[in-house]
Amino acid sequence: MKIENSNMGENNARVCTISFNEKKLLTPFYFPSITSAETRSEITETIDFIIKRNYPGILVSCYDLLQLEQKEIHIDKQINQYHLNGGIVLLDSGEFENFHFRGDWKFENYEKILKQTKADFFTSFDKTTEFGISQKEIDEFSEEYIIKSEKCSQDKNFIAICHGIDEASMCNSIQKLLSENEQIDIIAIPERECGRTISDQCKIISKIRQTINECKKNTIIHILGCGNPISIAALVYAGADTFDAVDWCRWSIDPKTWQYGNLAHTKLFDCDCDACDTKSIDERDRAWLHNLNFYYFYLVRLRRSIEKKKTLAEFLTSENIDQKVISNLSKLF
Repeated sequence: MKIENSNMGENNARVCTISFNEKKLLTPFYFPSITSAETRSEITETIDFIIKRNYPGILVSCYDLLQLEQKEIHIDKQINQYHLNGGIVLLDSGEFENFHFRGDWKFENYEKILKQTKADFFTSFDKTTEFGISQKEIDEFSEEYIIKSEKCSQDKNFIAICHGIDEASMCNSIQKLLSENEQIDIIAIPERECGRTISDQCKIISKIRQTINECKKNTIIHILGCGNPISIAALVYAGADTFDAVDWCRWSIDPKTWQYGNLAHTKLFDCDCDACDTKSIDERDRAWLHNLNFYYFYLVRLRRSIEKKKTLAEFLTSENIDQKVISNLSKLF
């Protein structure tokens, strides 16, 4: 894998070209996430929808793929074909679903799915921090399983999930991880561990980007569970690169205000995307396709804004976002 800074923008915003497996990915980038823990439709339907609509990337959980396999539903064949056709596949560790369903997710199951499913990226075997786990326990688990996970696959690019009980702990853990593992080029951080407010989140991502720069690395920062367009824009200017979330299939996004609404309200928007212009389409499918279109073209505009050295406020102004929102976000930088 090769990471090149195509353009450096204002603050920590940047456009990167990631080359891998004869494919290329431009950041900022959004992976529509599919998970049985939060997706409100059958995951086979959502996976099939993304694959048939040729959205450039997808995130699927190893946990869910095993559950489907045990039901003799071999969706991995579709994913393998999607991957072969140029789709970018990210396999998530499965801990989120395991925690949600109070399951018994084992490393051996995670490893099995990694070996039989074609993918471009995969995250490390993880452990939730929801129960107030100490930083010492986090570090001990990470030290064992990040190294162990990385060895699971030689044909996929590794993403190390990082946790911290506070800003200092997170930065220290990342600094230690990168200094001891030079081959790690991508780290992932759960949005919920970046702070309770967008201000807190921008501060910690900015600090993490600074820590990475001090290590003289060009590491990609992936934010797990972040799909809100305003959050994505702010965190990109703070230093984040890629994102994933289930937002695309749970709500309908108003392209003018970026507000979330009922999936059934998509047809009410002032929107001329392919989905909204199509008459004979199921309303759920219309909403999903509308959202995928929104993310795709929104990120194209965000990249262009960064390339033109526009500030976050200038980008949001060009998107006609509420001036109070712009004023408050501008204070973060």
